[in-house]
Amino acid sequence: RKRAAAKRAERRAAAEAAGEEPAAEDAEDAEDDEDDYGDSDFDEDFEDESVADGGVEDEAAVEGESEEEAALRIQAAARGRRDRRRVAKKRREKEEGDAAVKMQSAARGRAARKEVAAKRAAKEESDQNDAAVKMQSAARGRAARKRAAAKRAERRAAAEAAGEE
Repeated sequence: RKRAAAKRAERRAAAEAAGEEPAAEDAEDAEDDEDDYGDSDFDEDFEDESVADGGVEDEAAVEGESEEEAALRIQAAARGRRDRRRVAKKRREKEEGDAAVKMQSAARGRAARKEVAAKRAAKEESDQNDAAVKMQSAARGRAARKRAAAKRAERRAAAEAAGEE
């Protein structure tokens, strides 16, 4: 099946190079080639590639080869190009995923630092409030003891004055 697809591709390329329309059966089979190679621009893949890139520039490059060898070479070039595209796409997707993870991590870090700062500020405020309550309580206690001592002293003085009479 792959050999037949390669032969059809070769015939289409030759027809296009000669400025002719490809045979009707080749045009219909082009749809099948999409399934075989996973690439809708099967013919275009080879037009831009040179022999040095692993592609076939034209039929003259494979004149000394048998038809089967030429078909195998074309198939290998198509598979290579398809696989390079797949690898490049996977690499791009991985890089995008890594970048997204990095951005999300940075955002979570900022949010966590902000939350910790808010908790720290709330604790500081609570500690200051507790300290103020303690100081106020101590001051009220001291004032109450002072008043109680003054009342006791006043009562003693009144009792001593009443006892002298």
